[in-house]
Amino acid sequence: MYAIRPSDPPASPVRSRDASHDTRITLDAIYQPVGYNVHMPKLTTLDGLKQRCLIAPSTGCWEFQGCRNTQGYGQVAFLGGMRQAHRVSYTLAIGAIPEGLHVLHHCDNPCCCNPDHLWLGTDKGNSDDKIRKGRYRGPPSGDSSFSRQHPERLARGERHGSKTKPHRCPRGERNGGAKLTESQVSEIIVEYSRGKISQLALGKKYGVSQQIISAIVRKEVWAHVSSIQ
Repeated sequence: MYAIRPSDPPASPVRSRDASHDTRITLDAIYQPVGYNVHMPKLTTLDGLKQRCLIAPSTGCWEFQGCRNTQGYGQVAFLGGMRQAHRVSYTLAIGAIPEGLHVLHHCDNPCCCNPDHLWLGTDKGNSDDKIRKGRYRGPPSGDSSFSRQHPERLARGERHGSKTKPHRCPRGERNGGAKLTESQVSEIIVEYSRGKISQLALGKKYGVSQQIISAIVRKEVWAHVSSIQ
């Protein structure tokens, strides 16, 4: 397979007036094997980008014929670096892209560089556009999520593992992050119930925060110790 160098003249033979000096273009001068480092003129205009595209008659898309990334977007050298071709097209045709915005496709064709098919959108707009066009590959959400489709298969309430297999849930002193013992928690409950000490003072006494003391007396944590008096 061969690739044509764009900078070469037409492939038709050319002879000088002097028949003794044959200037006919050879096949090797026109064609080079694929992989040859083809020299492309510096991209500075929209027409220059359009020349690197194949126009689809049915859609009007300018399908970029150069290098593409794994998502199908064209890659082109522009302003000293590799850029996505559709973003370069927008920049050349319309102007600078505001920071934080995406260049999206009305045609849903990643390799398209037709500026008439491009529009600016936010992260949310980009995500909404993917979902609307059926290109979102993330887990289902909303009414299509598993919890909405099969609520009967979710372990809730008395069916939850903490209820059906409580021995598997490390509580109290068995929890590696516990800072108190059950006897200390019992003392905290008794002392606070007498009304002679504040939660802040209890926290300082037992080396925990006031929030922990509050959770204990409101039975949000260590609830299984609350009956020990």
